Amino acid sequence: MVDLVLAILASYTMYNAADEIVNMPTLSMDSGGPQFPNPDSFWTSAPMTDKNWNPNSTARWLVTTEDMEQSGDTDLLNWDWGGGNHTYPLTDRMSTVRVLGGWGPNMLVSPEGASCCGFNCTPFPNCTKPYCCRRHGIDPENGRAVCCNPEQWSDVAYNAPTSLGFATRLPALYARLDNIVNNSIKPVFVLDNVDYAFVKNASIGKYGQNMAPSNFTQYAAFIKEIMQGVVARYGIDKVSTWWIRIGTEPNTAPGHWGDTVAHYNEMYDYVAQAVLEVVPDITIGPGNFCPYYQPGMGCNKTLENVVAPIIQHLTSGKNYATGKIGSPVGFLAASFYGGDGRGGCARRQGCGYNPRLAALSAQGLRYLQNINPEKLNGIPLEFMEYGALSNAEHRVSPEPGAFGGAWILASSIQAAAYGVSKAFHWSIFDNIHVGEVNSTTQRRLYYSNAFVAYLSRTLFGDETDGHPTIIFTDNNANSISEVIVPGVHGGFTSNVSVSAIGKWSSPNQETMLSVMVSIFATNKFSPSTVNISLSFTCPLTSSCTDATVVASTTLDSTTSPYDILLREATAISGTNYNDGEVYSAGDMLNEVGKEYLSKNIAKYLTNQKDLFSLQSNTNTDIKPKCQGKFCQVVVRATTPTTMGFRLLVK
Repeated sequence: MVDLVLAILASYTMYNAADEIVNMPTLSMDSGGPQFPNPDSFWTSAPMTDKNWNPNSTARWLVTTEDMEQSGDTDLLNWDWGGGNHTYPLTDRMSTVRVLGGWGPNMLVSPEGASCCGFNCTPFPNCTKPYCCRRHGIDPENGRAVCCNPEQWSDVAYNAPTSLGFATRLPALYARLDNIVNNSIKPVFVLDNVDYAFVKNASIGKYGQNMAPSNFTQYAAFIKEIMQGVVARYGIDKVSTWWIRIGTEPNTAPGHWGDTVAHYNEMYDYVAQAVLEVVPDITIGPGNFCPYYQPGMGCNKTLENVVAPIIQHLTSGKNYATGKIGSPVGFLAASFYGGDGRGGCARRQGCGYNPRLAALSAQGLRYLQNINPEKLNGIPLEFMEYGALSNAEHRVSPEPGAFGGAWILASSIQAAAYGVSKAFHWSIFDNIHVGEVNSTTQRRLYYSNAFVAYLSRTLFGDETDGHPTIIFTDNNANSISEVIVPGVHGGFTSNVSVSAIGKWSSPNQETMLSVMVSIFATNKFSPSTVNISLSFTCPLTSSCTDATVVASTTLDSTTSPYDILLREATAISGTNYNDGEVYSAGDMLNEVGKEYLSKNIAKYLTNQKDLFSLQSNTNTDIKPKCQGKFCQVVVRATTPTTMGFRLLVK
């Protein structure tokens, strides 16, 4: 048993869980602590990559309005996407990674297919459909001829005998953007991999072509042409609300960027200038940096020789395109991932999932602001890639269960306290076949990151009537420090952390406190039972006589559909791995497990509906009490837990 207190201001006589009088500290909700921004949209952005740009696959990630309504997901998620016939649940912004092309040659297509190399039969020059690609052997599974894509198959630009030396396939670009723009999803228009037509000595990195253009003036003409194209198609008013991101993780050589810092800076200047000539008031910023402040990451030594020099040039260097000082910088972004075995700790200790690492990555963005505070202070800071990366078995997992939910909330709170305003999620659900594995009817089983987004939107709404206050376990109210908890064998450990966000409101002239709490342990294989005391000053003019929890919901290992699925699939030998880890359904289950889930999906959807509901409180582990001007809520939970509740104070 571990006793934790959420922030400390002063001591008053309070009740504990056993109704014994003890001296307990108090938290004041108006103590001036950090605010949690955008509670309705902090988690509603997502990256989209080249795996989804083929029009034949793009529609797969979209969900129709009819499907959302018939499945009940609109109400389940509290999700109103603002218009259009399709949506991607809980996503109103998308970064369009590699949307211009420059993909690697590792995407294989079948010449018997009709996609003509992935862009809706807009042919690669001199190809004859459907044989647009070079032969590349025989597929051993089906005996069909397989061909590899020619270098420029994915590109919006291609070599042509024009005055500029290139021509464009704007319809290919529109095919990739239409389903985003026309369905109320605002793009972060990513201009990263340079098309092969502009690179004399192309180089293939992990994510495709990673070199700068050989002729920056020619490349700027191409960028200007595509900006003119999107303005003509979608309108200047709509495009002006987009963000332009120049690059993706430019400090990951030879991954996303394999060229020099100087060439990145020169490309940035020319691209930014070309964009502004078409859309003068658009927001432009650099690529999201790989987390250079995060221990255990391969790019955490790139600050001095890559990241800082880029920011120094963009803020105070001579612009290659204009000759003036600096380039526009309207935002700064980084990637942030959790993973077991990272952060310099042993496998299965989980310190790579320490929520404090998110604070470090956020501090890294503030460090960049301080390079030129006059120009950079006040601009948005975002995590444009964010989520669980790998578990103790070195396998990729989105951590869709209780552990992932508590980590998402805890790490987001840490990041938000240092100014991060949005975190871009990756996948948030699995499509599950209903009845049979091959059934055409599917329903969505949502990950725990979707639960956190739902709960925040439902408890706090938008920021029009104020932001929630961030609450930490700390010896100074609403501040940030390493969480230190007495260990079982003496000494101290940072395994368990508790953090929360809370907000006062006055619905129907009643006084209500809404709270989201993360009770998290970095070591998922060693759960701890925790008593939490959340204390606050009575906000009423007179004394408070009563506090009642009127609604609550709890995500833990007993209520998480994915944790339940792991236990039940393990019992019937239905899992791919015998490691006790939670994965996406497709990775976690073998054929036996998939058949079991399809036949029992109704039960899991019922569990999901119960979880995604703030119901009349039946949780006896939440115990509020008021005495005069002071009130206290004592909560008992076992890690990992994410909890939300509304407290009516009278």
